[in-house]
Amino acid sequence: MTTHSIDTKDLGCGDLIMALMKAMQQVPAGEILDLRAEDSGAREDIPSWCNMTGHKLLAAQTGEDGHHYIIQKKES
Repeated sequence: MTTHSIDTKDLGCGDLIMALMKAMQQVPAGEILDLRAEDSGAREDIPSWCNMTGHKLLAAQTGEDGHHYIIQKKES
């Protein structure tokens, strides 16, 4: 299984979700996307987006370097 990565640290909330949607289109079903963000709204937006789209949020961590999310793309 391949892990795909996206760094959205320089993006605000709306742009972050758009970048996430675009990145997830490139990820094959069942594979992992590793997302990094600094926007404070990401803590609510990323889990909500996963719930709405059916993708699985495997991990969410907040640290000194921002927010880190591991998302598994839903099976087709």
